[in-house]
Amino acid sequence: GARVWGGQEVADGFAGLEYWCSVQRAGETKQWHQDKDEARLLREGVHAFPTLGAVFYGRAHGPLSGGMLEIAPVGVGRGGLDPEAAAAADSERIAPEFNRLVVFDTRRLHRVTPLRAGTRYSFQINLWHSRPLSAGPELADRARSPR
Repeated sequence: GARVWGGQEVADGFAGLEYWCSVQRAGETKQWHQDKDEARLLREGVHAFPTLGAVFYGRAHGPLSGGMLEIAPVGVGRGGLDPEAAAAADSERIAPEFNRLVVFDTRRLHRVTPLRAGTRYSFQINLWHSRPLSAGPELADRARSPR
């Protein structure tokens, strides 16, 4: 929590984090997107993003074909979601290897390429400095608690 990061820039104004697990099976994909406060976008038309995000491949999975984390270059999609521009860009491709942690700016367009074989397990984390409207009560409680 904030005590670990105390005194560091990342801890200033730390509201909390959100996390979730994903299981992707053969034939599935995750389209180009940016992690953002979906509720704020729908209610206020405002794009609010986490400070940073991470993907951790902490569960061993068998051999995979596909399922790469693909991150578009900075600037692609700045004017909004543009999957065609992202697909044409020289994107970074990262294999989902066991015990790998990928930390990146989730404002950058990113996706998971189609998984052709196997099952891909991942754990995602987003760090927020301002509480998202879509946050559950656990994030709200964390944001109010003393550091």
